[in-house]
Amino acid sequence: MHLSSLKKLSLALAGVLFTTGLQAQLNPAATQADMQRQREELEDTIRKARERTQTSSEIAPELFLGEFEDVGPQEVLKQKRRKRWVNVTLDSQFFHTSNSGLTENGDDATVYVNTLTLSVGPESIDVPGGELRPRIGFRHQFFNYSIFGSQAAPGVVDFDSQAVYGYVRYDTHNAWQWLVGMDYVRLVDHFPNFASYKEFYREWVPRYAVTKYIHLSETRFFGLSYQGALHLTESPRDIIDIHSQDRIEQAVLVGYTHGFNPRWVVQPFYRLGYNHFTRGVDRDDFTQTLGCFLFYNVNTWFNVRAFATYDWRESDAAFVPDYRKLDVGLAAHAQWKF
Repeated sequence: MHLSSLKKLSLALAGVLFTTGLQAQLNPAATQADMQRQREELEDTIRKARERTQTSSEIAPELFLGEFEDVGPQEVLKQKRRKRWVNVTLDSQFFHTSNSGLTENGDDATVYVNTLTLSVGPESIDVPGGELRPRIGFRHQFFNYSIFGSQAAPGVVDFDSQAVYGYVRYDTHNAWQWLVGMDYVRLVDHFPNFASYKEFYREWVPRYAVTKYIHLSETRFFGLSYQGALHLTESPRDIIDIHSQDRIEQAVLVGYTHGFNPRWVVQPFYRLGYNHFTRGVDRDDFTQTLGCFLFYNVNTWFNVRAFATYDWRESDAAFVPDYRKLDVGLAAHAQWKF
């Protein structure tokens, strides 16, 4: 074989190996971001269920049979809530994962994820048929592996995720929710030291979602959601194609919320996701997540939760590993509104 041809072949093989290694690093980030978004959505449903009972007035029950025939329905006035524009959240998760590298024979590890979010927008704007909620924000997440316990899989390193996002959500009076938004996300590592911030992945993500809530009572309801997104990506370290992670994502989510009382809430859910990659080798991935969250609301601005999720992926691309992953952990969440 000619020397130049051998060199080209070596570079191609190195590129394939690097891309495969990079995929192992990117997938934990995408998975953690997905989990975080799902948890925020689930917590939002809890907040909405609580606020449904805090309207400005409500119909008082009859004190005796036929009372309304004499004097008509009686209203109990409630104080209107002061609207706030700025929302700051701190979220800290510590969990054990059975597959830190998302490989067929995964290595278990502990993961510590801290998230700071700052968003601005009106809590609600009254419009015909419902309420409009526009919001823009910034989110910074720190992903740290193996602070305690087992070491993460080879090639899995600590990294940060930074995102600027905006969305408009429309909540109808008949329990439908429509959302359109745009995220810009970048991932940075800390090599060769913690003070180093080197970007290894970025993406633009236009997205949309449609959700229907089916209420059994004020604190018990199902949520059925369809979600879609277009991931326009760049991986600067991918020497073959920096856009190799471009994909169309679709997912359906089924969740159930059960509030035992104002403090204890449980939420099991199932998510089926489909990703069609639009660059390079034809590739389709199916991912499934089965999970449950148990929330304890300490007060109106602070809660703690326990969670367990089981994920599995099936891909039709031979170079992409199919994996199984079990995460079990604890978390704390604080929120302030101004």
